[in-house]
Amino acid sequence: MSTAPSNSVNAPAQISNLDRWLQLVFGILCMAMIANLQYGWTLFVHPMHERFHWHRAAIQVAFTLFVLAETWPVPFAGWIVDRFGPRRLFLLGTLGTNVLGLTFSMIHAYPWLLVNQGASGFFRSLLFAPGLVLIASWFPPNRRATAMGLFITGGFSSNVLLNLVGPALEAAYGWRFCFLLAGSSAVTYLGGLALDAAESDRDVASRPTLLRRRMSRLTRTTEKFVEGTRAAA
Repeated sequence: MSTAPSNSVNAPAQISNLDRWLQLVFGILCMAMIANLQYGWTLFVHPMHERFHWHRAAIQVAFTLFVLAETWPVPFAGWIVDRFGPRRLFLLGTLGTNVLGLTFSMIHAYPWLLVNQGASGFFRSLLFAPGLVLIASWFPPNRRATAMGLFITGGFSSNVLLNLVGPALEAAYGWRFCFLLAGSSAVTYLGGLALDAAESDRDVASRPTLLRRRMSRLTRTTEKFVEGTRAAA
């Protein structure tokens, strides 16, 4: 008996056009919030070198390890999606990567840096295949390629935002704060979505409404957290 998920890519979910694009934007944000771990070496190598006195090349090796770990497991992630569906795998990958973004802000030893980057790269590899399959399930055939292109471009273009605001944040609050802010924001949002998973599974049509409600509620929580973190810094 086949274990393939029953939802068909050829039959997009019955949701409004606005809700499709809202979910796409949220998917892009899930990819973008982990830019520190992949693109941050240009900003964070020097302050980490100053703090720990590790060789710059050694720090760059850790960021390279992230790229290697996110690349090779992608076919394995696709195999899992083919058998069990994309949504939970995408949530797992996003939560795992951003939790490790939080732990990056606590790093104090080089072996921990290597383990953290390798593990976070693996979780990042769980995002690509399920993300594209989810988009295919949301959009009709004449919009899928456009949506997929935006998903990939938006996620990889997050390094532009990082390089625009990252230097100011690092100078004002330190490199740890950059990882703490990005990781905590994403984990807060995704934790709320995980709480809604069971209800969302029972009622597919309610997913966009639940998404908007949870995003609104958790935006306020994140704002309070950021204000408290700035005060502590």
